[in-house]
Amino acid sequence: MSLPAIPSAAVSLEGGFRAEVPASWHQGRTAYGGLSSALALIAAQRAGGAMPPLRSAQVSMIAPLFGTIEVRASVQRRGRNATWVSAEI
Repeated sequence: MSLPAIPSAAVSLEGGFRAEVPASWHQGRTAYGGLSSALALIAAQRAGGAMPPLRSAQVSMIAPLFGTIEVRASVQRRGRNATWVSAEI
């Protein structure tokens, strides 16, 4: 399954989506970190609406990610030149 296919097949939730992480995206017992970051970014972009281009991101991974997941994001602060969005999986 390709990266764009994962959120395309997702079920919408308030503030995010529910998706399935395919086994082909696993590294051992967890999903690849790049996949986790990409899913969080997709949720953040959906929550933020019209935003300036992404300039930086801080990513912390604290637990394995596999199976059915819920990804949610919310705008924390919107300024003239920047928007802060928090995303959780």
